[in-house]
Amino acid sequence: MWQRKTQSGIALDAGTASVALCQLARSGQGVRIDRWSRIEDPLRERLDATHDGPPSPARTARIVSQVGFHGTAASVALKPPDVTFLDAAVPAAMSGAPREQWLTMLRFEAARQLQCEPASLEVDFWPLPPGNRSGNNVRIAAVRQDVLARLRAFVEALGLELRTVDVLPCALVRAAWQAGPLARSDARPAPDELWGVIDIGYSSSLLAVALGCRCVYSRPLTIGGDAFTLSLVDALDVDYRSAEMLKRRYDPNAAAEARSSDPAADVTEAPLPELSPVIQSVLRARVRALAGEIERAFAYPMENYPEANPSLLIVCGGGARLPGLTAQLEELLGVDVVPLTLSEEWAPPNIDGDHPGLEGTTLAACLGLALGELE
Repeated sequence: MWQRKTQSGIALDAGTASVALCQLARSGQGVRIDRWSRIEDPLRERLDATHDGPPSPARTARIVSQVGFHGTAASVALKPPDVTFLDAAVPAAMSGAPREQWLTMLRFEAARQLQCEPASLEVDFWPLPPGNRSGNNVRIAAVRQDVLARLRAFVEALGLELRTVDVLPCALVRAAWQAGPLARSDARPAPDELWGVIDIGYSSSLLAVALGCRCVYSRPLTIGGDAFTLSLVDALDVDYRSAEMLKRRYDPNAAAEARSSDPAADVTEAPLPELSPVIQSVLRARVRALAGEIERAFAYPMENYPEANPSLLIVCGGGARLPGLTAQLEELLGVDVVPLTLSEEWAPPNIDGDHPGLEGTTLAACLGLALGELE
């Protein structure tokens, strides 16, 4: 008799400045976060000669051992440019065909669009919601064999075994839908509303756009947390570490409250009183540029699903912790913008009570990855 998995593998989200890991367990009370950890190195010198990627495999392997994850099976989510997403129209006659036949046909279709040999690709797919004006009904994820080999070598360097490869847009949508702000059915967008999840990383961001619980489009964005910091480096003529700390310390809401307080009050204790105007101007310009990229990305799914309107943006990733970001994006985009917080039953053990949404934003990718294993 077929049984559902009771334990996910070790979900691994390796970025330029951080690595997040988590493992889920299924019990009588449902699915919960069983183990998790995060390694972060955001204050290092930008892409210096000794650190041009994620924290070292040796350091990550040490964390895996210390946390006490169960087993050695690991899962990883790919994002562009390591994976390419393509849309295709599959004839209705294929609806009852075996999965292997689908994969063979879609591998040839992906190879045709990418102008490469079918044998050089691995593909997977998921159905698109009905109503696509272009007639496409399937979204293909295509990855080259050499990328998979490199990924497998990285995971093995951690003392783990690669078991599952997913894609980041689907993992983000899954995390928001099953464990984040949309976990309750009454909080979910209407069936005819588009919504998105943006993962703001170190050097870039990734936007996943969904209709219902299915990802219908994804797009890399050029602006990440690093762009905000570099803007402060140029404007204030400070080193990278100082700019990063100023970015994290500055709170536009607190600064506004200080400026609007009693004129006779001493405002010298307001956060960064002398630098606030410059910091506000610089960060606001970066947020405005990010909002512009998000608007342009939404244009494509809005064209393919003309009856659907955007209603919600969920923000996650290390860059989501920028003070005032959600409020500024909401003002600029004209839709609800919320962080990817976890409900109480999902909050991981030993979470910092002062920041109840922190682990939702930084664990979103690996949480969605692990949820995919337990579906």
